[in-house]
Amino acid sequence: MSSSNKSTSINVSDIPCFSGCNFQAWKDEMVSVLMISKVYDIIKGDTTKPYETTCPKMAGTPAPITDQMSSMDAEKLAHFWTQFIVQMNYYNTQLAGYNHRLSAWKDGNSQAMGIFNQALEIGIWDQVKEKTTAETWKWLNNHYTKSSIMELLEQFRYIKDYRFDLSDPSPQLTQWMHHYRSIPECMISSSLAAIILISTLPMTNNVGQESIYQCLVDSMFKDETATTFDLTLQSPIGNRLLVM
Repeated sequence: MSSSNKSTSINVSDIPCFSGCNFQAWKDEMVSVLMISKVYDIIKGDTTKPYETTCPKMAGTPAPITDQMSSMDAEKLAHFWTQFIVQMNYYNTQLAGYNHRLSAWKDGNSQAMGIFNQALEIGIWDQVKEKTTAETWKWLNNHYTKSSIMELLEQFRYIKDYRFDLSDPSPQLTQWMHHYRSIPECMISSSLAAIILISTLPMTNNVGQESIYQCLVDSMFKDETATTFDLTLQSPIGNRLLVM
């Protein structure tokens, strides 16, 4: 991280807590916290700890020039000393760069682990506290990305029971799609999801009243048999109502 990427402090109360449930929702909130704190690049592994093997090595020091040497030997050693000084200047520049990268990584890693310390339940924290932040992030994803059956049922229940109203559909649809995407694609097809979505729209059997959504659905399948559904159908009112 460069000096321009100095961390931004956040309130402890803004850090979401994770106890082992609803990992995806917690992860989405944590990404925002980590980005605001400017340590997300370390979390993802884009900024890594410099390898010790990349630390520059100092050149060997030439033998000292003494009064007992011949003028020819002294001249040769003087040449070696000139080269050594050039090499040392280069070494010092490289070492300063290495130390800067190492210090920046340590600072970012320390801050990110401090955030994890506040965010993770003690039982989870104990399993990651000796890891780096990138290792911690990877460990959490490996252990909690696979949702439990109860979490999947909760997500399915949400998209099944949700009911749109006639206010602004965009935030409602965004929320619905967020829960739908939390269910693995292999468990629910986009066609079934489209049917479920349509069933959540405000429809009416009152001939004197018509929902804007009802007009939308009727226009999609007018004069044809509905054999397939797709979450990428275009809305005739100018917006994508049914979108992946």
